Amino acid sequence: ELALIKRYACFIEQKPTTLRAIFAETLKKLPWFILILVLWMTIMIVGITFLVFPAVIFGVWFMFTGTILMLEDIHGLKVFKRSKTLTSGLFFPLLLRAGAITITAFFVAAAAAQGFSSILTALLGQSNPYGLVFSSIVGSILTALILPIISGTVVTLYFEVKRLKG
Repeated sequence: ELALIKRYACFIEQKPTTLRAIFAETLKKLPWFILILVLWMTIMIVGITFLVFPAVIFGVWFMFTGTILMLEDIHGLKVFKRSKTLTSGLFFPLLLRAGAITITAFFVAAAAAQGFSSILTALLGQSNPYGLVFSSIVGSILTALILPIISGTVVTLYFEVKRLKG
């Protein structure tokens, strides 16, 4: 995800870079990213435990943590504070934009996986176990292809918010 963030940022800012440079920078920030990811997941689990609404709030507040870690010189818990600062006052616009793109991507991937499953069932028959295996593989691949869409959305929103807030 860090490499995707950096690549999208270079594309948006029109800065030339190489994959080697991106991966080198990603490896330097990977330990911090793992720590931030564990903290973010803990926050989200706590939010889900107290119903869904806190998880949605925390998700929007801290949606830029990976992007801030990769693009700004901020580490540790300061990443969460910076993300909260950037999202303050923009909760609903960010929720609607990120939510619409994420939900659309998931529905498209789910529909494609279901369609593939239906085609395989029609071709191989319902009792053929290979149809389920191939459907699961395709579903996993399509789900993995959602990550670049979501990462690109978050990076784009980050630059929009940064431009708005100055």
